[in-house]
Amino acid sequence: MTTRRATRAEASACGAVLARALRDDAVVAAVIPGEHRREERLTQSYTASLLTGAFADGVVDVVESADRILGLAAWERPGHRTGLADRLQQFPRYLRAIGLRHLRTALRTSEVFARHRPATPHWYLADVAVDPAAAGQGIGSELLRTGLVRVDEEHAAAYLEATTPGSRRLYERFGFVAGAPLGLAPGGYPVAMHRPGRP
Repeated sequence: MTTRRATRAEASACGAVLARALRDDAVVAAVIPGEHRREERLTQSYTASLLTGAFADGVVDVVESADRILGLAAWERPGHRTGLADRLQQFPRYLRAIGLRHLRTALRTSEVFARHRPATPHWYLADVAVDPAAAGQGIGSELLRTGLVRVDEEHAAAYLEATTPGSRRLYERFGFVAGAPLGLAPGGYPVAMHRPGRP
């Protein structure tokens, strides 16, 4: 297995990995409900998010084996704001993924996420996931280590949202501290987590 940076041309492949990994995540279900063509719709949504987020202004780290992406971590740089042109370009993809009748719910949940983001500069770990077929091999931990080396080289803070108790425990091992529950799914998940900058 090797760890490297992904290219923008790999956005759809990365989106498909996220879709497979997070298909049954309760927080993801709150944002994008429904079972009809679920994996296909999630792939569209994650691809759009990557193109307007980490691929636009950040880094996407991937772990691969035999030219197959097994896991990825999408980091957005401090101060990143999605431009209007990017939003408009990706809106049809989002709409196909979410569906018109769920659009209002998706917008409300996006506002909840935005309200909890720190006002101070930070690297944002938008997504980290491992293909279910490659789970249990330490890929998630490797991706976190890789990203946090870059964060620490800049003495920067980092922020993310944990969507499950298991992911929360993993992030805590890497120095993230749990904060406010966002309350979109059972147990109050996702939970805002912040990692202060290292001197």
